[in-house]
Amino acid sequence: MTHYTASEARKLYAELINEAAYGGQRIVLTRHGKNIAAIVPISDLEMLHDLEQILNVTTLPALKRQFEQRQAGILDRSPTPENSDGVTSSSNLSSTVTPRVRA
Repeated sequence: MTHYTASEARKLYAELINEAAYGGQRIVLTRHGKNIAAIVPISDLEMLHDLEQILNVTTLPALKRQFEQRQAGILDRSPTPENSDGVTSSSNLSSTVTPRVRA
């Protein structure tokens, strides 16, 4: 994944859209060093939508809640009864992403 600041993305908008659409690249946009959005190929978005449809309706809210808690640094990454919320944690997820900003 390539990282760009939001201001860089504004300048390179057409190029980034083409990288995602035709090059299959996933592009992360950052502001003040934090990931804020992504530009992804439509196939990735469609796959995400399909996965949401496949998941059990009662499981999806628990997964979203757990992900949001991890992003906020509230939830420990190791699976325990206290933080599993009925969903097994995955300890191989990266807790931080260091943005690579293009100059």
